[in-house]
Amino acid sequence: TLFRSLSPSPEQIGKIRSELEVVNGNVKVMSEMLAELVPGQASPSDVELLSELNRTCRHMQQRVVELIPRLLNEQLTEELLLVNDNLNNVFLRHEIGRA
Repeated sequence: TLFRSLSPSPEQIGKIRSELEVVNGNVKVMSEMLAELVPGQASPSDVELLSELNRTCRHMQQRVVELIPRLLNEQLTEELLLVNDNLNNVFLRHEIGRA
């Protein structure tokens, strides 16, 4: 399907940036948990929280990836690409930690 390009209004830009702050917060928490948890020794509640963060971040990443090719705002596109990179890095660390 073809997506139409978006030239976001200042309000939409503010909303997207607000959502990106939430994503960045989740990435930070997930990254800190991955740094501190010892595989095989984590409590069930920590494992569940990490799994929930992983699911939430993956859902958020879908929205980020959908927006990237559609936005006609270079600065916002750069911010989305950076967030996407951060998400991919934390997902990779999560996968390595589970291996």
